[in-house]
Amino acid sequence: PLIINQREVPEVLLFDDGRLVRLTSDDGAVVPELEVAQLDEDEVAALLDEAGAVIEGPAVGFPNVTDLPTTTIDLTTDGDDRTLEVYALGFDDEQLTAEEQAARASVTALLDDLAAAGSAEPFVPDEWLVLTTATLEGADVTETVPWPLDPDRAATAATPSVCTRVRGEDATAVVEALA
Repeated sequence: PLIINQREVPEVLLFDDGRLVRLTSDDGAVVPELEVAQLDEDEVAALLDEAGAVIEGPAVGFPNVTDLPTTTIDLTTDGDDRTLEVYALGFDDEQLTAEEQAARASVTALLDDLAAAGSAEPFVPDEWLVLTTATLEGADVTETVPWPLDPDRAATAATPSVCTRVRGEDATAVVEALA
């Protein structure tokens, strides 16, 4: 569904200034729990090198199984975008070659290194992008939440979806209304 896809939060984000933001809990609460660690240049370079080697490394294969998630690693360096998608990471499939199994092990090692890097503290973003959507007339809606901000910043029948940036007191009002 649309709303679920827009609520997804990456498990790890590494920024060029060395901030490493990690998802620590996403139990469906309005605001997922995040943490941030500040890495130095050498730590960032090592993680970027490892990620580049994983993405450019041997093929990870495709296990003979269905309905499992895909792990996606996106890496952008110097304007160069690279992506690796690994279906069913962690699923043990003996039909994968030894090289494919080793490639998958290197993906897992990268994710473990990202999870362990730096000394982290709780992170709460200072601003949010909030998408409001209008309820269609006659729709079977189990719950609606009154919009706590200026009505011009919310969806209407004429404008069925509105994305608005909130910060400070506005962000607090939106989070409290959704809690």
